[in-house]
Amino acid sequence: MHPPTILAHTRLAMGLTFPPVSAILFSMSSLLQTRFGMFSARVGRCRPGLAKSDFLSLEDITAWEFIGAGMIRMCYRVPGKMECVKFYRTTEAPHRKWKLDTYFRIHLTRHLFWFNINMQEWRYYERLKKRFPPDLMGVFPETMTPLYSPRYGWGVKETLLLNYDGTPVRSVVKQLQAFKNVSEKEVLFDVVSQLIQKIIHEHVAIHDPQNILVQWISADHYQLRIVDFEPRTKAFIPGLTYIRPYLRRRITRRCTRYLWLLRQGMINGFGDEED
Repeated sequence: MHPPTILAHTRLAMGLTFPPVSAILFSMSSLLQTRFGMFSARVGRCRPGLAKSDFLSLEDITAWEFIGAGMIRMCYRVPGKMECVKFYRTTEAPHRKWKLDTYFRIHLTRHLFWFNINMQEWRYYERLKKRFPPDLMGVFPETMTPLYSPRYGWGVKETLLLNYDGTPVRSVVKQLQAFKNVSEKEVLFDVVSQLIQKIIHEHVAIHDPQNILVQWISADHYQLRIVDFEPRTKAFIPGLTYIRPYLRRRITRRCTRYLWLLRQGMINGFGDEED
């Protein structure tokens, strides 16, 4: 146990109690969000290509059909449409792995157009559409548009990915577990390997290959889809993902490890996937 510091002795002698540093920082982040967040939203409304319909006054989407949630974002289905919306998770429903810096990052960037993950993903999606052939672009959602909610901040509305029979799409791991025939597993593994080779060759910023999903388009045929690619990720130095050699090396390392884990799972069995 560490001895009390001089500051601690001073606080005890004076009878003073100070709020913890985390509370002070959180209060500062709340002030920054209040002062600059809504300003960013107003500036974002003026950006070319964003229609008025892209700014929804969503007070509460929790009554909508819940699709799923990752560590940072949550996804709900738009009622009556083959579309879904993605926003940051609320601080009232945090992920169990959230750390203090995660709270601050979500709290500060929820309303900031340029730093919000959803907006980074949408801008990257628009760039991909301009340079990718249709066969490679077909793995991404058919549509993706920006949204703004005074409560949830910046989000995106995109095509809802479902199987031909209306059931949810599966991850590659879950589909491999569902296959009983070894040859079916090998075919899926080869298809995933081919897609990953294209991703590496085209320098696609897919930092989490586990977001590759299997979508059944008929009872006998399936295709691979990609969601939640978060192009900028959490680089040690901001802007590193814009450097192609670094990006290629990072993607190659992550995708190679992903394929190795798939192969090991096919041999030894898969453990439980974490949300």
